[in-house]
Amino acid sequence: MIARQNAFLRALADANPAVFEMRTSTLEGPLHEGLYLRAPPSPTSPSASSSSSSSSSSEDPQDPQALEAKLRARLGRGTGGGEFAHVHGEGSAHVTLSPGDAATAIRAGWAERHQMSGVGGPKLAMVPWGYVMVYAPREGEEGEWQAWKDVVMAGARYVAQGRGVEVVVPS
Repeated sequence: MIARQNAFLRALADANPAVFEMRTSTLEGPLHEGLYLRAPPSPTSPSASSSSSSSSSSEDPQDPQALEAKLRARLGRGTGGGEFAHVHGEGSAHVTLSPGDAATAIRAGWAERHQMSGVGGPKLAMVPWGYVMVYAPREGEEGEWQAWKDVVMAGARYVAQGRGVEVVVPS
């Protein structure tokens, strides 16, 4: 099951190469891979940076600094440069979800809130309020496997929101 989970994370990154990437987890260590949100592209021309200075950076969705600030608030300061999902050695996984999706997953019995989620407030939190541990799906339980994939996809869509791209579901 762990190999299947990691294969799904890799397939998600492969299906969305401009948005996600797999690399060694900075949260769980070198024995684990993490799914990361790629850094937004930086402006390549002087006109790109001057056009964003005409409005406040908090209002311009194309401003890389505003986007970076929004992503930090969504991912927390301790998420290893954009890591939002990884699988543990026993099959549970940490995933960053929207607060609403986190509440739904917890109520459904699929996840529990991480003890450090939201600690420090929205701007200084180590991990965001929606950071949850998702329980491992059991072998042969296709409903649990589908629920696990649905939770990961909800996290991927949440962290990628604002990029102006649709997250592709791996086949």
